[in-house]
Amino acid sequence: MIFAAAALVILDIVLLIVLIVTLRKRRKKGIDEQGIHKSGTRYDDNGFDQEGYNASGFDRKGFDRQGYDRAGYDKAGFNRRGFNAKGYDVHGFNAQGYNSAGKNARGQYDRLFDRDAFAGENCSVEGFYPPRIYPISLTRHARERMQERMGLSRELDMLRLAEEAYRHGKSSRQVMRSVAARIQEKEQAHDDGIILLYRNYVYIFSQTNCLITLYPNEDLH
Repeated sequence: MIFAAAALVILDIVLLIVLIVTLRKRRKKGIDEQGIHKSGTRYDDNGFDQEGYNASGFDRKGFDRQGYDRAGYDKAGFNRRGFNAKGYDVHGFNAQGYNSAGKNARGQYDRLFDRDAFAGENCSVEGFYPPRIYPISLTRHARERMQERMGLSRELDMLRLAEEAYRHGKSSRQVMRSVAARIQEKEQAHDDGIILLYRNYVYIFSQTNCLITLYPNEDLH
């Protein structure tokens, strides 16, 4: 019993010391025992309340009570949707499911999401200018060839197919070296047009993402 009583006395002394230290810290910050600052608010001299948040709801490191900064990112650099400032999640995929190399989890490629290829100042490693600046388009010759060789008559269908070829077609950097060498020879013969292989056809685009012409792929395999 004596030991128990002594333990309680010691505990009370410790709690009293903690309370005194806490009150002294508050007083140094201008806060009284009720947690009110001398100015009449609940914020200390530095503008923070007892929990460490300012009037705007942010702590000393700039994060709110949910752990997000003013830009909406947590300490790991991800927003409430789980994406970082570049638009990628913790696994490296964007909202559409593609990584910076333009591939999804199944390894399928989409040129529109290939940020790595467009890391240069002006154009991609393949020679394309950014499609957000130069949207995919068709020349009159390309429309004629699509009608003649594919039986397409509606320009909307032609444009949709050209976009598919642009997004998913394989360039010289995505095929075997022997095929790549032949593609590059043909590109030089077409005033440095950019060749993409897609669904048994050869598509030739300009640097500004305009489809120039197309023809059946008979030898680039």
